[in-house]
Amino acid sequence: MARLAAALAVVAVAATAASPTLDINLDAVPEARWGNVTKHFTKEIRPLIDRWAEAVEKTLTPAEQLDWIITLMVGQQKEFDDYLRELYGIVGWFMRPEDDPKDLLNLLLLFNAIYELGAPDTSLGGCSGLLMADSDGRVFHGRNMDYVFQFRMPDGRILDLPDVTFTARYWKDGKVLMLAPSFLGWVGVHTGMRMDGWTFEQNMRFPLHRVKSLQALKAGKGDLYGWRVRQIMETSPTFQGALTSLTNARVMAPMYFILSGKGRYEGAVIAKDLGDEHLADTPQVRQLSEANGTWYLLQTNDDVNKLPEDPRRPTTKLMLASVNQTQVDQAFVWKLIRSQTLVVPETVFTWVADSSTGYSEMITRNEADAASHLQLAAAPAGGPKRVAGQKIGHTKWARKALLASEGGFF
Repeated sequence: MARLAAALAVVAVAATAASPTLDINLDAVPEARWGNVTKHFTKEIRPLIDRWAEAVEKTLTPAEQLDWIITLMVGQQKEFDDYLRELYGIVGWFMRPEDDPKDLLNLLLLFNAIYELGAPDTSLGGCSGLLMADSDGRVFHGRNMDYVFQFRMPDGRILDLPDVTFTARYWKDGKVLMLAPSFLGWVGVHTGMRMDGWTFEQNMRFPLHRVKSLQALKAGKGDLYGWRVRQIMETSPTFQGALTSLTNARVMAPMYFILSGKGRYEGAVIAKDLGDEHLADTPQVRQLSEANGTWYLLQTNDDVNKLPEDPRRPTTKLMLASVNQTQVDQAFVWKLIRSQTLVVPETVFTWVADSSTGYSEMITRNEADAASHLQLAAAPAGGPKRVAGQKIGHTKWARKALLASEGGFF
């Protein structure tokens, strides 16, 4: 038990400013919706887009770029015209007099297809998602987003995605409709919670192949997943409705969808194939179930019916074999999703949500500062020790989860 407790010890979280929550008003005209975000990140947006331009030039030929841009404009405009108009609006907030707005729009459009493009010139650490039901069937959703995309500021500082990560708080008819941890310049949803409804995350599934992705778009067999997911989150209030829509959604690249609901044992993992493909060896939809005793689901970046591609899945499952369902609560999920078995150097943020209460909390890599990570793999049985005077966590729930490791996990 002591060995497993040490292995589950979590990294310390340095005292730092929390990532911002910025409002998106869906009742406003699309061009105006992202003004709060762009103004907040006035200094960062241009260096980020310039770095993305370098990545595109390095990876795609001019002919490929044009092919993608034209196909995206034609293929996505009919159903996602509002999102295209939002990109127009973002350009208007940061363009310079000498800029060609079409060039900037094209870059933003390609940025919103970063996954389907195979994440050019970036470092992908993967992702991990965890659904856990407590003894009453209440479901908690934990998620690590793993990605690296560094860019240089005019003063020479090197920033990364955690520096431009925020929570988008979407409003509709005077009420908060959904919360979505997001990146600057990206208007889709890769992580989020529909209020009083359900939660969502997307994980990478290999292989990514941008040529095949473009072919699927041209054939009308797939959409930008982030835009499709956002549309579903805006229009589907229930877990069951979202589960049906996401299962039937056609995407331009392989991926995993993980979602939970506010009802008892509402949780599912969907392995998606490219376009309208349904490969024979693709895992079936997995769901939490009281009847068959499935009280947790773990998804990293490989199919559960195949050998693991890295240690995260088998190591975490080994630890969970010693865990009882009665131990599951919000702090427990924080602790497990932040454990050294699931957090990697590329983790941009960790997020835990609970649809039944509307709880949604995010900790970025900056808040879990790599320079203050405690090396706890070989910690003594008595538990790891904190750095003297160091504040752990920026909310009471995060602190509770992170401090719990000092007394051992079990």
